[in-house]
Amino acid sequence: MRSIKSSLLLLLLFLTALAGADEIREANLKILSQKGFRVAPNLPTERLSELRPQEEIELRMDALLSLVLWVTAPPGVLDDEALRTRALSGDLEPWLTEEEKAIFKQDKATAQAEHIDTIGWQMENIWGLAWVLGYSTQPPLSGQLQGDQARDLILGFGVN
Repeated sequence: MRSIKSSLLLLLLFLTALAGADEIREANLKILSQKGFRVAPNLPTERLSELRPQEEIELRMDALLSLVLWVTAPPGVLDDEALRTRALSGDLEPWLTEEEKAIFKQDKATAQAEHIDTIGWQMENIWGLAWVLGYSTQPPLSGQLQGDQARDLILGFGVN
């Protein structure tokens, strides 16, 4: 019985090597979907051989910081129009997704009302980018940014 299991394992490993990453992903997504899991289907299957240039990481992080501030900062605390202009027609525009640009196109009150409960995902993305750039504070086991940590992360890197 043990040799059969070993043979099946070797066969599985061999077949996995033959199958492309996209096919493996599709099979896994189908299984997870049947079990009721909702997953992000668009994560890359190819591994990049090198890290993006530091400038690109900084610009993406700056774009996300601007988005978080657009949604979370009370009106009048920042120069809201300068923030929006920089995001939509300045150096940050190429580093935002179309969905993120759409949030900047909303007036501030609408952006806050519609996105305040989900903007935390962008903060988590900022943390990973900041870590690559040298931010050394470890996230808590809960995975949630606490107020002081979020403030430190934003103020530590700031928005230019």
